[in-house]
Amino acid sequence: FHLLMMAILAGMIFVGSFFYEGNVISSVAQDKGTQVMLGNNFEGGVNVNRAGKSLRLAKGQQLEIGDTVESGQNNAVIINFSKDGEIRLGVDTKLQIVIIDESKPAFIFKLVEGKIWLNNLYSNADLNILVDSGVIIPGQSIDYLSSEAGQTIVYAHQQAATVGFVDKNYLAKKYIDENDSVLISRIYLPQSTQMTVYSNKIAENRDTVAKLLFSKLVKEFNYSNFDKSLLITDEWLSKNVELDASLTSRIRDGRLKKIRTRGLKYSSLEASNYKIDATLRDLANTMTFSQERVGDRNLDALYDLLYDAQYLFDYGRKDEATERLNTFTSLAGELFVVYGDELKSQYQERVKNEYEYLSFANPSDALFGLKLVLEKIYLDSLKGGSAELATKFAFLTEKINTLGYYADNNDLKNLKDTFDEYMIAFKSLTDQYKSELTANITYVQRQNQALDNLFVQHPQLYRQAYFTGKLYVENKYLSLLPSTSDKIEEIQAVISQRIDFLRRLENFFLEGNVPLIDAQNILALLFTEISRIELPADSQVAVSQLFRERLEDYGVFNRFLNSPEYVNSTGRGTTYKQRFEQFKKDNQESVSIDQLRSELSQQIVTDSNSMTGTAPGVTIVETTEIPGINEETVIQNVDGTVTEGNNEVDSTINKPKVPRVKNPN
Repeated sequence: FHLLMMAILAGMIFVGSFFYEGNVISSVAQDKGTQVMLGNNFEGGVNVNRAGKSLRLAKGQQLEIGDTVESGQNNAVIINFSKDGEIRLGVDTKLQIVIIDESKPAFIFKLVEGKIWLNNLYSNADLNILVDSGVIIPGQSIDYLSSEAGQTIVYAHQQAATVGFVDKNYLAKKYIDENDSVLISRIYLPQSTQMTVYSNKIAENRDTVAKLLFSKLVKEFNYSNFDKSLLITDEWLSKNVELDASLTSRIRDGRLKKIRTRGLKYSSLEASNYKIDATLRDLANTMTFSQERVGDRNLDALYDLLYDAQYLFDYGRKDEATERLNTFTSLAGELFVVYGDELKSQYQERVKNEYEYLSFANPSDALFGLKLVLEKIYLDSLKGGSAELATKFAFLTEKINTLGYYADNNDLKNLKDTFDEYMIAFKSLTDQYKSELTANITYVQRQNQALDNLFVQHPQLYRQAYFTGKLYVENKYLSLLPSTSDKIEEIQAVISQRIDFLRRLENFFLEGNVPLIDAQNILALLFTEISRIELPADSQVAVSQLFRERLEDYGVFNRFLNSPEYVNSTGRGTTYKQRFEQFKKDNQESVSIDQLRSELSQQIVTDSNSMTGTAPGVTIVETTEIPGINEETVIQNVDGTVTEGNNEVDSTINKPKVPRVKNPN
C-alpha cells in the first residue's frame, strides 16, 4: 500500500510538472526581454520618426526597428530595453533603434547626434551603440556618450566598455562583440576612463589605425581619465548619477524581496521534506521516458539548494549556505557524468545568470560573499573550456573594480587584503598560461591598463607594497611582448606612465595623503626601475633626453623628502605644500639626473639581476602615519604573500632602502 501511494504521488507530480514546465516554457517564449519602449519617467510625448513619418508617442509605448527617437528640448526621455536596461537622452538627441534580436536580448542603437547615458548593468542584454565610425560594446556597464560633428566622447562610468572602429558606411546586421572581424581596431575603456571617436581620422587612416599598438592608439583618440568634477557641476550628468542610484536601489530591493519571499525551502539537508522530495523525484524520473526531461528536472532541483544558499547568505548564515553550495556542486558533477555536456552547458549558463543576478551586490552587501562563491563555481565549471582564460581575466578585472570601491570608501584593511588576492591570482594566471598570453598579450595589457587607471585616481594606493605589485604587472606585460620596434614604443609608454606616477606622488604627498616613508620609497623605486630600462641609443636619443629632463624635476622633491629640518618643521609652514615652497626658495640649486641617481644610490639596495631576472620579491616597510596601515614590518612578495621580516628602514633618518622589482621570466 505504501509503495502504491508513493507511485500515485509520483504520477501526480509527473503530470503536474509536465503542465508546469510547459507553462513556464510558454511564458519564457512570450517574454524574452526583447522589447524596447519609452520609459515612464518623463511627462508629455516625444517625437518618433517611423518609416519617414513623424509620430508623437507617449511614455510606456513600444518602439520598433527603424524608429528614431528625437528628444527635442525634453531632457528626461528614457528608453527601456530588456526589462532593466535604460538609455537616457539629453536635449536635442536623436537615437535610432537599428536591431532588436527576437531570439535573445540583443539590441543595436545608433546615436545620430546629441548625448545619452546608458545603464546596462542589470539587463544582461547584448548591446551595441553605433556612432559614425565607432561601435560601443558596453557589456554590463554604465556609460556616457556625447556626439557632435563627427566626434563622439565615450566615458565608462561604471565597469568597463570597449570601443571598436568600423568603416563609416558599415551596415549593422547583428550584434558585434569585441572580437568581430568587422572591427578595424578597438580601445578598451576601464572604469572612469574616456576617449574620443574621430570618424574622419578612422576613414582617412583606416590601414594605419588597424596596425597601431595600444600606446599610439590611445594617443590618437585622446584616451584619458574622465574629469569626475563634471558629475557634480553638470546638471544633466549629476541627475543621471542620481537616477542610477535609484535604479540600483530599486533593483536591489526587488531582487532581495524575491529572495526573502521565496524563503527557505529546506531547513537543513537532513530535513524530512528534502528527503521526501528526492524520493518523489526519483519515482517521477522512473516514469519519464525522455532522459533530457529527467536531466532538466534534476538540474532544477539542484537550484533549490542554490536559492536556499542565497537566503542563508542574506541572513548571515554562511556556514549553512556553504554546505548547500558544496552539495550543489557535488551533485552537479554527478549529473554531468550521466547527462553529458548539454546539461553542463545549461548549468554553466544558469550559474552565470545567478552571478549576474547579484550584480547589485557591492562589497558591503551580505550577498557579496555569495557572488564571490558563484564566481568560483562558474570558473570551476569552465575548466578546460575555450572561455576559461577570458572569464578568469574578466573576474580579475572585477577584483580591480573592487579595489576601487575600497579605495573610494577608504577601507584600507579590505584594500590591502584584496590587493594581495589580486596579485596572487595574477601571478598564478600568468604563470599557468604563459604560452597563451604570449600569443595574445591583450589580457595582460588590459590588466596593466586598468591598474594604471586605478593608481591615477587613488592616493590610498601610494604605498610601496602596492607599487611593487603594479611594477610587477608592468614588467610582466613588457616581458610578453615580442622583441620588435613595437616593443620599444610600449616601453616608452611605460616609462612615461611611471614618470606621471612620480608627478602624482608629489601632488598626493604635498596634499598630505601619502606617508613620508612611502613617498621616499616609491620615488626611489620608480626612478630605479625607469633607469634600468635601456632604450636603443641610435634611434631614441631625443626620447631619452626628454625622459631625463622630466626626471630631473624630481631631484629637488627627493632632497625635500630627505630633509627632516623642512619636511617635519611646522616653522617652515603648516602644510607640506608650504614647507616645499620654502625649501625651493632656500635651495634654488638645480639637481641633475646624475646627482639624483647618486643620491638615490645611497638609499637603494641594488642587485645584479637584469630585466630577465629571477622570481620577484621585495621588502616592504609599512608605517603608521596614515590610519589603518600596519605598524609591524613585513616582507611581502610581489605575488601578495606576506611573512614577518626584520626592519629594513630606519624612519628616523629617512633613508629608505628599496630593492628593485625583478622582471618576471
